[in-house]
Amino acid sequence: MRVRGVLEILLNPWNKERAMLWVEGSDKRGARVGNLMIVEEKERKFVDWGEYTGVEFPIDSEEEAIRYAKINYKMRKFIKEWSAKGFKVKNWAEWDSYHNVWEVGVNPTNIKDILFLLRFKPDGSVIQEGSVPTA
Repeated sequence: MRVRGVLEILLNPWNKERAMLWVEGSDKRGARVGNLMIVEEKERKFVDWGEYTGVEFPIDSEEEAIRYAKINYKMRKFIKEWSAKGFKVKNWAEWDSYHNVWEVGVNPTNIKDILFLLRFKPDGSVIQEGSVPTA
């Protein structure tokens, strides 16, 4: 099944002088990709998750894992904050076969004690997200 999102501007039924934005999806990812369109100010009415993100489920490659991780709001915020400070960020992905999860990390170059880690299942279910201490 293709995951799809929809954006539509409608008249507000409670106040005809105002409009409302309707975001709907075929599932939670469809609604999420609709939200991404708002954040990135894309001007499309319908969007397909796979076409828009370049990620198909199950996630089965490092490249796809990194693309999916970069969709995560907290990871995007981390990258944006460090980039604004003038740092380049590097990322990596690896499959944890013991826990059956992807681990994707991002850290600013030349700073060893700051790491943002996102752990998720191949279906995209996030297990852990946030900054973690490094050794």
